[in-house]
Amino acid sequence: MSVKSCIAITLIFIVTKSTQDAVFTHALIYQYETLTEKGELWLYHNPKTGNILFVPEDEMIDYVIADTLGNYYFFGDNGHGEKVATLQQIDWVTGELHENSPKSDHLITFEPIAENKVIKNAEAINQNIICKGFKMIYNKTAGQQNIFFTENIPINSYQVYGFNRLQGDIRLPIPQLDMIGILSEKQLVTHIESDVFKLELVAYEYNPYQIILKKYK
Repeated sequence: MSVKSCIAITLIFIVTKSTQDAVFTHALIYQYETLTEKGELWLYHNPKTGNILFVPEDEMIDYVIADTLGNYYFFGDNGHGEKVATLQQIDWVTGELHENSPKSDHLITFEPIAENKVIKNAEAINQNIICKGFKMIYNKTAGQQNIFFTENIPINSYQVYGFNRLQGDIRLPIPQLDMIGILSEKQLVTHIESDVFKLELVAYEYNPYQIILKKYK
């Protein structure tokens, strides 16, 4: 079976049969700050299918949708005025579960932080989001950072981190948001704090986003 045929078949599970659109009911909203800039990252989530949508600021790529099998579907222009869908696959998304993470090794030492962070008014899941923290100390280089994560959001975090493993120019604007092999699939990063970078998940909320995919071949 050709790659194009595989994309066409799998898209049946992404879009609704009646309207050929994709609906994402919830949004992950991150804010980040470096020494030179501030920004926001929005990722849209469909809790029923598990699919995650990223809308990059790119002239050629309109949307990227990640499914729970590690497939990343690119919707955009092929340079000839044609709207097309292409596919990349990230194997780590469906790898073995990493239980009891994070774990210290010869590269990184993890020290638990006693006080949790709490993201309040999490209306999407009707409860506050509890975030556990660890200090990450790099054993081979001088440096450390604090990270916090939650298991309260029903999402495969490796789908999020997988956007930063894609080939080509399309990545998340936050390269630090990649904890594959460090945290488990159930542990979504909510905060990163260092001397040069700060990241904060400010909301996981009901914020619907719908896209029409009929024009992409």
